[in-house]
Amino acid sequence: MLEIQEKVEGTPRPRRARSLSVMAIAAALLVLVSLQAACSGTDDSGTNQQTLATMEARNIKASPVAGGSPVGSPGAESGSPVALPAGNADDGKALATSLGCVACHSIDGSKLTGPTWKGLYGKQVKLADGSSVTADEAYIQTAIEKPNSHLVEGYPPVMPDFSSQLTPQKVADLIAYIQTLK
Repeated sequence: MLEIQEKVEGTPRPRRARSLSVMAIAAALLVLVSLQAACSGTDDSGTNQQTLATMEARNIKASPVAGGSPVGSPGAESGSPVALPAGNADDGKALATSLGCVACHSIDGSKLTGPTWKGLYGKQVKLADGSSVTADEAYIQTAIEKPNSHLVEGYPPVMPDFSSQLTPQKVADLIAYIQTLK
């Protein structure tokens, strides 16, 4: 662009003026990119805040599971897990879509904001604290109801807390669906 301007005007610009012009353009682009990112509604993890708000708004309010979290599952104080009813994978699939779970958790192995559900059930999961846990019913139940209690390594703590928003049946349905994703 500067070369064209020089040819039109017939006088070359000093090198310093050129570098200042390039720096001004770069600064303007940086400001535009920053504004676009600030206005896009995403946090540092890339999670769209509107998606999170939609997920929370669509949840049906239900009375919490006894004690608020499954006893004996990761992060619980003691005892055995709260027994869940038999889950229905088809209902779990529909629920995962209606609640917006699939906006953050892929079912094909691709990396999104949250860990993929493909092949999750029965797998060893490395946690952010360096420990590992088997992704069994108790772990997945805790991950749904108290997601920040055991963060998966490499993922930010952005999942909403579902402890008081899902019935035990809905949690069981989600787990049954995750079990089918091999």
